[in-house]
Amino acid sequence: MNRKESTELLALRDLSIGYRKPLMRGITASIRRGACVVLLGGNGIGKSTLLRTIMGETPPLGGSIEILSRPLQSYSRSRMARTVALVTAGNPLTGRLRLRELVALGRQPHTGFLGRLSADDRRVVDECIECVGLSEFASREVQQLSDGERQKALIARALAQETPLLILDEPFSFLDPAARIDIFTLLRQRAAEKGTGVLLTSHDVAQALRLSDRVWLMSPSGFTDTTPAEALRSDVMRTLFASRRAEFSPELGDFIVKN
Repeated sequence: MNRKESTELLALRDLSIGYRKPLMRGITASIRRGACVVLLGGNGIGKSTLLRTIMGETPPLGGSIEILSRPLQSYSRSRMARTVALVTAGNPLTGRLRLRELVALGRQPHTGFLGRLSADDRRVVDECIECVGLSEFASREVQQLSDGERQKALIARALAQETPLLILDEPFSFLDPAARIDIFTLLRQRAAEKGTGVLLTSHDVAQALRLSDRVWLMSPSGFTDTTPAEALRSDVMRTLFASRRAEFSPELGDFIVKN
């Protein structure tokens, strides 16, 4: 196995994304094992479209995507489920499922046709529930949880899949500031300890620049793959979100009200 195969989880090469008409062209970037990457950009710029394209849900309009050095189009649904876990924001349709049952669904790619959980599967489920701080709610119905607790449960389900690559679309939408830091830190720890690659979108610019290893910027001027330190100095940050009343402060690493 060469170095590229051993470290590169995801590779985007000259990728064009969109529906019939490209939203963005020339996206070239990669994610290596153990890296936490944050995707920043304004509403409608194409962040979710990029994630759906990486997941194989939306066909690319040009360029290529490789996961673990294999073309995306070579992945079956079952192989994809064992390779990439996805978390989206929103209220899932869970019926009367209890939290532990929801998280256990993350083990389906590994349990075979009958879906029977082994002792090891149950251990993984319980550990993932504990690591997001929901052990006391494990037997509670998901619909009885708060929005923030449900979001943590979805993150626990994705962690339970134990995939090399973890993709999260606005995972902090329903979390308070302290919980955002807790989950962000958990994802970084997961990446470092297990060699997982993490890609997430967020509107929390300050935390993204403080806690990520790489930053992908999507702006009207195009796509940029950079480091947090370089992003702070980049002119792209000033145009990332269109506003007449806010401006980016490199000193604070966040957007502030204009004087």
